[in-house]
Amino acid sequence: MSPPASAAHFLDDFNYIHPEAVELRGLLAKAYSRKQDIPVILERAGLDTGYIDLEQAPIYVWQDALRQASDALLLRPLLDLVLADRDRKKYHDRIKELMAPAPVVEAPAAGAPGVPSLAGPDPDSGDVERILGGASSLIDMGQLAGAFRVSPAVARLEVQAGGQRFYGTGFLLDAPGEPLLLTNHHVLFDLGAGGRPVSRVDAWFSYETGPDGAPRQPRVVPGDPPTIVGSAEHDWAAVRLASPLPEDYPRLALRPSRPLSENDPVFIIQHPRGLVKHIGLTRNQVQYVDDSVVQYLTDTDGGSSGSPVFNDRWEVAALHHRWVEIPQQNGRPPAYRNQGIRIERVREGLVQAGLLPA
Repeated sequence: MSPPASAAHFLDDFNYIHPEAVELRGLLAKAYSRKQDIPVILERAGLDTGYIDLEQAPIYVWQDALRQASDALLLRPLLDLVLADRDRKKYHDRIKELMAPAPVVEAPAAGAPGVPSLAGPDPDSGDVERILGGASSLIDMGQLAGAFRVSPAVARLEVQAGGQRFYGTGFLLDAPGEPLLLTNHHVLFDLGAGGRPVSRVDAWFSYETGPDGAPRQPRVVPGDPPTIVGSAEHDWAAVRLASPLPEDYPRLALRPSRPLSENDPVFIIQHPRGLVKHIGLTRNQVQYVDDSVVQYLTDTDGGSSGSPVFNDRWEVAALHHRWVEIPQQNGRPPAYRNQGIRIERVREGLVQAGLLPA
């Protein structure tokens, strides 16, 4: 059933995680799968391709292009040009359905002819489905594939300092030399012993459960404590691994294609409380960004310090390090957020330490 006439069309109130927007992006990425064809249609629509990274995968080029077209009020003119492109005729019918005043997106609602009536909203209103909350929590299945791609780089850390053991999380960096692991300064430096590096650190890779719920055999790799370096100011620390890893373990780059903004989704792969690998997927909107930190609602727990904070392209955008309290006014109770260090600040420190090229 189509949405009610009073509802804003998704092209006029564009949100790239809206189901119709996700489908439109996918259709355009298939229609223009050759990278050299994309700037031609974008420039004909009046878009400035200088602000779009045309070297990324077509699905992400179109994500950026649709955002820019929406901001410039050029979404419909762009799609009209696509519909005029006879080489993409096989996609025209579905794009027209999405552009229609009532996009064809839903199955018949309860109460429609031949469909049993159930208790709930008035079926004649057309308003039978609902986003519950301020932003959609629906996730493109393709994004989950991205999580599985980067997840092997994330490890549980077990550190020893002052005769005690502590847990944290870290991840492999795309860096020259022996495998390099990034985490927080407060994970690898013993603040109770004058800020000296910890005496032992082990990285547990593949410490997770499989699809059947059974635990997998982890690969435990010792770190090399004399190589520990870090910065208390931006709460990062790095350590070389003492043993090599197979090449199929991904190394994560610290060059996000764009900075985070408020309301962007972020995802955190982590080892909360030293447990098997988890991922924070819901209630994950960014609440605040400045030059140094990012604050978000994505859940973490003790042991999550040092986890990578990913943007919607599974690029590392921040280094998680703690929760913070936000004072409230007018008698309201304080609010709490989780916080990460912007990865640009971390990368600057790694470059200064000679661990990453400039």
